[in-house]
Amino acid sequence: MNKTENSSNNYSSFETSNFEPSTSSNNRNNKNNKSKFSLLRFVHLAYNYWAIFIVRNSKAIIAICTLITFLCTLKVVMTEYKNDITGYTPYGARSRQELAIREHFFNEKDGGGSPFGVFLLLLPKKQNNEDNDNFLNEKMLNEAIKVDEIVNKNFPLFNLNKNRSETFSQFCRDFCELNEPLRRFQEGFQHQIQRLESNETLNPNIKLNYPLSSIFGRTFNIQPNFFGIHINNSNNNNNNILLSNMAKVEMVALIYKAERVGGWSDDEVKNWQLSVSKYFDNGKFNSSLIRVLSVSTAYVEVEVVRAGLTMLPFIIVGFVIMLCCSSVFVLLSASYMNQFNYKRLWLALMACLCPLMASGTALGLLFLFGVRFGTVLCVTPFLVLAIGVDDAYLMMHAWQRIKSKEKEINRGIIETIKERVTKRMSLVLVDTGPAILISALTNICADAIGSFTGSPEITLLCMGSMAAITVDFIYQVTFYAAVIALLDESELKSEQLKENNRKLCLSILIGSKGIYKNKTITNHQRPKNKGVSHFKVNLSTKKLFASDSLLLEIDHYREQQIVPFFTMATIFVNNPGNLSNPSQIQRLNKLVNEMESLPESWGSSSTNYFIRDLSDFLGEESLNDLNNGSINEFLKWPENKHWKAFVRTDGENGTLKRFFFTTAYHGERLKEWAERANLQNKWRDIIDKYNDLNATVFNDEGLFLDLINNMPTDAWQSALATLICMTTICALFMGGEWRTVILAGITIGSIILGTLGILAWMDITMDPIMMAALVISIGFSIDIPAHVSYHFYSSGFDLPKPINKNDRHLFLNQRLTTTLLAVGIPALQAAISTSFCVLALLLVPLYMAQIFVKIMFSCIILCVIHSLILIPALIVLSDGILWNLFLLCHNTESVPNSIES
Repeated sequence: MNKTENSSNNYSSFETSNFEPSTSSNNRNNKNNKSKFSLLRFVHLAYNYWAIFIVRNSKAIIAICTLITFLCTLKVVMTEYKNDITGYTPYGARSRQELAIREHFFNEKDGGGSPFGVFLLLLPKKQNNEDNDNFLNEKMLNEAIKVDEIVNKNFPLFNLNKNRSETFSQFCRDFCELNEPLRRFQEGFQHQIQRLESNETLNPNIKLNYPLSSIFGRTFNIQPNFFGIHINNSNNNNNNILLSNMAKVEMVALIYKAERVGGWSDDEVKNWQLSVSKYFDNGKFNSSLIRVLSVSTAYVEVEVVRAGLTMLPFIIVGFVIMLCCSSVFVLLSASYMNQFNYKRLWLALMACLCPLMASGTALGLLFLFGVRFGTVLCVTPFLVLAIGVDDAYLMMHAWQRIKSKEKEINRGIIETIKERVTKRMSLVLVDTGPAILISALTNICADAIGSFTGSPEITLLCMGSMAAITVDFIYQVTFYAAVIALLDESELKSEQLKENNRKLCLSILIGSKGIYKNKTITNHQRPKNKGVSHFKVNLSTKKLFASDSLLLEIDHYREQQIVPFFTMATIFVNNPGNLSNPSQIQRLNKLVNEMESLPESWGSSSTNYFIRDLSDFLGEESLNDLNNGSINEFLKWPENKHWKAFVRTDGENGTLKRFFFTTAYHGERLKEWAERANLQNKWRDIIDKYNDLNATVFNDEGLFLDLINNMPTDAWQSALATLICMTTICALFMGGEWRTVILAGITIGSIILGTLGILAWMDITMDPIMMAALVISIGFSIDIPAHVSYHFYSSGFDLPKPINKNDRHLFLNQRLTTTLLAVGIPALQAAISTSFCVLALLLVPLYMAQIFVKIMFSCIILCVIHSLILIPALIVLSDGILWNLFLLCHNTESVPNSIES
């Protein structure tokens, strides 16, 4: 046997082992294929029977799906938003444990839950008078006290335990004196001003300095209430030099915090918080000197929801644009196939409506079973819309191709209309159904994995996405298939009527097909790795609000003027031990001193540590002889009553069970979230040294600071889960053609990496909104590659296998041509339609809208490029490599790569 014959025989063996057999293969190959592709054969058989059911019950299926959608959507409309401010914090985050300990501390006494409250920021109104631009002014301080009186004496809550309405000053227990330093400062300031006006000397027992002031020997810290401080210098010449070491105070903060002692529900607490904010925001508070900004958890939630709702009109505009694009594409496609009919517009309409119906049904069912309606679920329709429209275009295009081929091949065959519709629907579902199923299963499995990782909000998003994609798959193969069947039946009846009336045979021609040739593969990976490595995390809350939100201003002042000058840490000591033991006191003092020794610390001047006052009250020697009643006696004194909020004792015995202390930090670098996270880690490192005290440190931002390290982990875990699911499911459906399976996985990984790289190069920072949009885009990145991969795999079923090396290139071209003709046009139509829909959100002046557009648009472009260019290029390249490796292993002469042949 010569070398050429040997090569030809070896090539046949190579093709048998690497490509699917045709129906004309020998018995040995058929037997092998029967076991190899049993799952796909079962899916095809199921779709055949399903097509019969769809055609027989089309109208009933459409009616049932519509009714279910209406009822479930009604449930969605009637369900209220309920956001969790801690939702993006990872499950295993340390801050969750710290929050639980804090809540346990406050629940232990009153049992009503964690404290609630409102934060007010007082700013001078812009006036020409410089005196009215400084809170070191008698009139300005009086206005601040007036605001404090309004909050304390108005806005009642009905106390269910006492059966009466109470104002803040009445239902407040342990946190009533948070604004007492401001009152003391105002009283001392007013007293000194009166002495100056009376030409008397200032009272030496009153020192109104920053950060510590004192009145008649009682020292108090004004840092929590005074911000935008300008310290006096020798060049200034005004009364403030005499009164204080401060020359100017730009803003005053008022803090209101109360325990849940009235048996109030969450909604009642939120309504109280909102009533305070609305009073000052809606102009009910009149002052010619100051204006008041407010913030609370309830107010933040309302503003986040309002920001999301501002996108609704533009989403509707985008949907209308998408519908118009879909209509144009459907009519053009029908005209190209010589099947022009205005009834095809129903296919365009239902292609856009079907995913939205699926979203409404899925969300309604979730809410029916008690799932929380978080605003993050509002983005799930975009994922379903992108995937659902692509699937609808795929089914529509397959139906048109099958209809055209049937008219050419089956000309003259007599069949009833029902038989012809059933046959076409069976071919459509067999052609497109497995690819749609692969895409849906991959997304469902990836979302199922994501539901058990990450954070509650990501879990909620994954649950919503998983449910919506499941329902969308069901609606695609029921509702949309039924629409196609009814339209097909209607067109066949019209054709038959025309034939009977005019006795004219219609001849439909199919447009010629071009041969796809790919000779190069572009090096497009360069910006990706570098871009991803430059990702930064930015958790600024201003990204959540609309451009006209009043919270933007208070957030600006908070970031620039409050956090860098007063960041407070709360340390809970859950096992303080016996305070009469000197070594135990030393141990506690060492913890406090170490927290105060950090470079960013304000030192002991900012620390609220009750043992220091207790030591002064009892004396050092008496502290060593501390008995059970000493602490209760200490707390009964009026000047010490504020310490009641800091300690928990064992009933009448007075034994100390646990306590907390606070200390403050500052620094310009704390304007950056990453620096605050580093500071929090320093706190935790210190706390970890005192396991015997069972101490924990709590910070109001801790739940969000833990996101900085968690979000990148969530991103790569979601991507990895998607890749694993895609590869596994493709392997199950595509038998042993590992080349296609591996290339599909590589493509999806490249799309995800490319999306991240583009976002990084655009200086987009990582945050919860970006993460939610990224999860959606990862789901969309599966769809088109799955369709291309499956159609390439199935394209070999009906093609004759090459019998020698000369047929190899032709065989590969035929498979690629079949694949791209089946998937290319629907993929482009879906990409263009979805892009126009998403681009409408660019009109919304909202960060979450802008970032969603950038991520989705980048992902759509990359999906099209990878699916329609990169995958075919890799297939051609790998084919030549595998062939030459095969010849090399069999010691035969290498042939030119198919790229160059």
